[in-house]
Amino acid sequence: MDLVVQCVMTFVFLTVSSIDFTVGHPQCLDFLPPFENEESNYCSEYHPNSCCTANAATDVKKAVNTFLKNSDVRRRAKRQCSPYLHNVTCTTCSPYAAHVYEAENAEVPRVFPSLCYDYCLEFYSNCYPLFFDYYNLNSTGYKRGRRSARRFCKRHISNDPAYCYPTVVQGPVINDTQTNPNCDLTICALPIATQLRNPIAAVHSYDQTGRLFVAEQIGIIHVVTKDRKVLPTPFLDISNKVLTSSFNGDERGLLGLAFHPNFKNNSKFYVYYSTRSSRRFDEDGNYISHISHVSQYIAPGGGNVADPSSEEIVMKIPQPEGNHNGGQLLFKDELLLIFLGDGGGGGDRHGTIGHGLDRTTLLGSVLCINVTTLPYTIPEDNPFVNQPPIRPEIYAYGLRNPWRCCCDRGDLVNGTGKGRIICGDVGQNAFEEIDIIEKGGNYGWRAFEGFRCFDRNLCSNITDAISPIYAYPHRTGRSVTGGYVYRGCLFPNLQDLYFFADFERGIIWVLREIGRKWEKLNVCMGGEDICHSGGLVGKDRAKHITSFGEDEYGELYILATDNASPHKRRGAVYQVIEPERRADPSKCH
Repeated sequence: MDLVVQCVMTFVFLTVSSIDFTVGHPQCLDFLPPFENEESNYCSEYHPNSCCTANAATDVKKAVNTFLKNSDVRRRAKRQCSPYLHNVTCTTCSPYAAHVYEAENAEVPRVFPSLCYDYCLEFYSNCYPLFFDYYNLNSTGYKRGRRSARRFCKRHISNDPAYCYPTVVQGPVINDTQTNPNCDLTICALPIATQLRNPIAAVHSYDQTGRLFVAEQIGIIHVVTKDRKVLPTPFLDISNKVLTSSFNGDERGLLGLAFHPNFKNNSKFYVYYSTRSSRRFDEDGNYISHISHVSQYIAPGGGNVADPSSEEIVMKIPQPEGNHNGGQLLFKDELLLIFLGDGGGGGDRHGTIGHGLDRTTLLGSVLCINVTTLPYTIPEDNPFVNQPPIRPEIYAYGLRNPWRCCCDRGDLVNGTGKGRIICGDVGQNAFEEIDIIEKGGNYGWRAFEGFRCFDRNLCSNITDAISPIYAYPHRTGRSVTGGYVYRGCLFPNLQDLYFFADFERGIIWVLREIGRKWEKLNVCMGGEDICHSGGLVGKDRAKHITSFGEDEYGELYILATDNASPHKRRGAVYQVIEPERRADPSKCH
């Protein structure tokens, strides 16, 4: 952001109200979600959803007018260029400003926004050579003319056609290829809970009750009974202490839920949520955006209503930015695993090597702790025990923003894969990845993104980075949502398939393990000709997949929303139904 500010002007980005975008992943240059702002007479194409206050938009106008006034270019040329320069500088107010300026690219941050190719040619023709001076661009070798325009635009436009001006004004057009006829597997979805606010977890309680516990990002957990009824009284409501907002794309809130494997006897469960910090800076002078809490609660007698006053804080993790919080909680052999993002911002910019590779911080890591008693203890076989200054809680590291992970319960017959941890790790600006998490493993961020080097100063010195089992580029999708290996009984065709999705595009895929390789298969939602009975839906399910869930029987659930604001009741939980081949329910336990 600093480079853009130096070249244009100083903006103060405020987050004060709400936004109601339903596509893409809006993000401002300060990496916060955009907000609903009072109407401005300038940069008005970004009202009400903007990254600029009305005053900041006016500052854009003043900066351009002052520049044009002081330029010694002929008046006619100024008049011809003026509307183009105003339009292009207003992209700093776009709800997608961070994408348009590729602000998360640590190596090549943009000072000149991404323009769609045809518009770039038009802009070059009408504003040569004014924009070179305005953006402090090197004009050496460029002349007025079509050849130079093509060379300039090919060099400066983004590779992502969804995030270029003017296409981005209406929001990125993201096609849902669930309708792709090249389907390897077709599924339907059975709604079991609707009108939810960004459902982020659906887990069971290990107690043979058949209940499913559904967590909303706003801080409320609901009980879905074995016979698919949502109980009117929440299991837990901590929305008064959970930090979130109505901003579309806000990554704070209630982000993780896990029940102790011995919940039937000890009634303990654990949540991961964001809360406000009482301090703005830590003892080392580092800024604190908010605090992530991992807390233990009690549900008396293992019942349907937990005691909100029973909270015992297991761990507090200061977060330097509002995004990349991670938040997954899992139990493995009665040890609690906590999945943390790198702390946010662009390019893991904190510290000399970023949080992901810095094992003196908890961020960008998977933690493993024993919560049998509190305060927690460190398992003796954790990989970095007694290796100060490395934090002994760390189980694996080098992650950017792990979003939804699972602990595989293993093949129903031979147990293959049991205990294997599989994660979706959200990428930067090029690749999304799926990882198998190993004890002591280094997953490479910020040296690597997917299979590719991200930071050239780091990747040449990293020799132990573990590659993903699968990665896909941003022309395919932009925000991975990890899932589960299907281990249920009802749908034999789904056995051993790992389900995952892309949040923004709403696409579902599966990975099938063949030897040491993983093969990707395309999943399609069925149409009315297939998903036509018993309340099933297909292509008309909620689009953006926030998470997956698994019940006590290994059956699989999709959590999705049509609006990513944590305050909008546009989310639902669906059971995955494979219509082609079903097992006898009486034989599934």
